[in-house]
Order: sequence, then C-alpha cells, then structure tokens
Amino acid sequence: MAKGIKIDLEGLSGLQAALGDAEQRITAELQSAVEVEAQDIENDAKSHVRVDSGDLQDSIQAEVGDMSSDVAPRSGALEGDYEKAMVNEFGRSRDPGQPYMVPAAEASRARWPQRAADAVQRGVDG
Repeated sequence: MAKGIKIDLEGLSGLQAALGDAEQRITAELQSAVEVEAQDIENDAKSHVRVDSGDLQDSIQAEVGDMSSDVAPRSGALEGDYEKAMVNEFGRSRDPGQPYMVPAAEASRARWPQRAADAVQRGVDG
C-alpha cells in the first residue's frame, strides 16, 4: 500500500480572508484610479481644444462606469453639430485642425500603467 503525505496548514482560513480583503481593496483602488485618470483626460483635452465660443470645451465630459471611462465631447452640450468637434480634432482640407482628444489619450497612455500599478500596490498594502 502506498504511503500518502498529509499536510496540515494552519492559518489557511486567515490567509483566504486576507486575500479576499485584498481583492476588494485592489478593486476599490483601481476604480478610484480610473476616476482620477478620466478626470485628467478630460482636463487635458479641455486644455488642448481650440476655444472660440467655449461650447466645445464645455462639452468635453468624462463618464465613469465600473472599471471603465469614456471621455468625449457630448454633442448635446454643443450648440451646433457634432461635426464641429470632429473638424476641430481632425481638420479638413483647408484647416489642419487642432487635436485635443488624441494628445489627451497619448498622455493617458503614458500615465496609466504607473497609476494602475500604484493603485494595485495600495490595495495590497491595505
């Protein structure tokens, strides 16, 4: 008959509870980081956009969901077509445009990995 190995782990339930708490803390920290990043993207876009009447600048808004965000000009807040936002960003044949969302996205792409890593670390540290 083969002999088996028996292992008794003391404190396993405590470890499982601590890991469960860490998951909740990490999730909360990451959600907070998403909210801060969305606000930074909104602010960056508003600082880059060409301002005539201010309607386009005012229309740029962050909407934050569960671990996600969407930052964009909201056409309902614009007095005029949504096309105004696109022309300002991408231009047209006689107007080169003045990008505002792309620079904001590029800044976020550079910032986000460290912001997310810091959030995870805060969640782990408790």
